[in-house]
Amino acid sequence: LTWQGDPTTTMTIQWIGDRNWRGLPEVWYAPRGSDQWKSARALRSAFPLTPMFLYRAQLRGLSPDTDYIFRIGLTSPEYRFRTMPSTMPEKLVFVTGGDAGSGEPNRKTNIQAAAREPHFALLGGDLAYEDGKNPMRWIEWLEDWKTYMVSPEGRMIPMVVCIGNHEVDGHFGTDREKAPFFYATFRLFAERGYTALDFGDYLSLLLLDSGHTTAVAGEQTDWLAQALEARREVPNLFVTYHIPAFPSHRAWDNPHSLEVRTHWTPLIERFAPAAVFENHDHVYKRTVPIRDGKEDPAGVLYLGDGCWGREPRAAKNPEEHWYLAKAEAVVHFILVEITRDERRYTAIDNNGRTIDEFTQPTSVDR
Repeated sequence: LTWQGDPTTTMTIQWIGDRNWRGLPEVWYAPRGSDQWKSARALRSAFPLTPMFLYRAQLRGLSPDTDYIFRIGLTSPEYRFRTMPSTMPEKLVFVTGGDAGSGEPNRKTNIQAAAREPHFALLGGDLAYEDGKNPMRWIEWLEDWKTYMVSPEGRMIPMVVCIGNHEVDGHFGTDREKAPFFYATFRLFAERGYTALDFGDYLSLLLLDSGHTTAVAGEQTDWLAQALEARREVPNLFVTYHIPAFPSHRAWDNPHSLEVRTHWTPLIERFAPAAVFENHDHVYKRTVPIRDGKEDPAGVLYLGDGCWGREPRAAKNPEEHWYLAKAEAVVHFILVEITRDERRYTAIDNNGRTIDEFTQPTSVDR
């Protein structure tokens, strides 16, 4: 499950398979507890580098904040999802992280994350580690998601993503054709490798490409300035990308982090979103609030650094790096819980252990 339209009134359901349907299959759906079934025809496209097909059905005109059941065709098992509220709920919950892959650590993180019953998951790239070449790794990652990212009450968890280097054959400085599985699957990026997803007037996610199939500088930076400006009044604004401006493992002056820090960090600090989610380094990280290259209580919080299912790397010592408040080499996800009064960020490892907690008032002026 994912979105390519309004998360309060649509849901995009996708699957990959080799079944030779007679015509195009239909997805049947209804509000839970209702017998008022409707159908949406799925579109079919070739799934890259395989004889299989990707099927996609976008359900439209749904009721906000409503549980739905659905079937693929008439004989599939029954699945569940929930649309997003049209206004700020009493409590908004999502999980975030990146650098997943497949295998036991990833599955354990999925189970722990789903147990928190998030509205959705925000994934910051390096999803399946297929490098634009290995479709079966992509499919295995999706199979793990379908199996284990299910809430205790049986609700499938939608994913919102951005691109990382391991979605791309060549990793950096190339084009969309080198990330065939990512762009075939996520039609939110049909026009470009970066975009925004807005949830009513209470939440916005800016999803960026940190130099993989789109240059950091130039059009993307210009778009970021406009997108931040247009969402000044959104109370919960988050920016997500893969390469960390403030690395927790790699060198401070590595060229990819330097590019992000040069072009995006000044804009982000000017508009001060609620937080920025970074990935790539396979470490848990929380920075101090940052503005103008120093700690500032009114600055921006950067969280990361992507270790949903991969082997952790050595973490920098916060006592030796001014920008780090916390860093730990651990497989983890970040639980984000938002009320009208506060945002709570809790880092949790894939055994359910709390690593770190940080609370931020929602009333801070940006």
